[in-house]
Amino acid sequence: MDKTYCIYTDKVVSINKTNLEHIIPLGLGGCNGFCIRVDKTKNSALGSHIDGKLSNDFLISLLRRHKDFRGHSGKAPETRLRKSKLQQLINQFMYLLLKRKFNSTTQLIKENF
Repeated sequence: MDKTYCIYTDKVVSINKTNLEHIIPLGLGGCNGFCIRVDKTKNSALGSHIDGKLSNDFLISLLRRHKDFRGHSGKAPETRLRKSKLQQLINQFMYLLLKRKFNSTTQLIKENF
């Protein structure tokens, strides 16, 4: 049975209990050729906890979208503002604009902001 050293667990583990860890995550511009074998469980937990949060950061997601860095899913990156005052302002602006309550964007801003 083949074994390898896992940097996450600091142990030698069986190859069938490992998977590939991308040194630079695919969603951040990494490639499949720059990987190491690590414990599957630790890799999954760290991927969700660290890579996912980093990839979904607003500024990082803007760069990912601009460069079209796709993760394992192959889907185009989405940029979202969450729980921010800027997002609330944008939502209010779009709501008023879509209601066509105003003749122009300039009028909307003057009367509401």
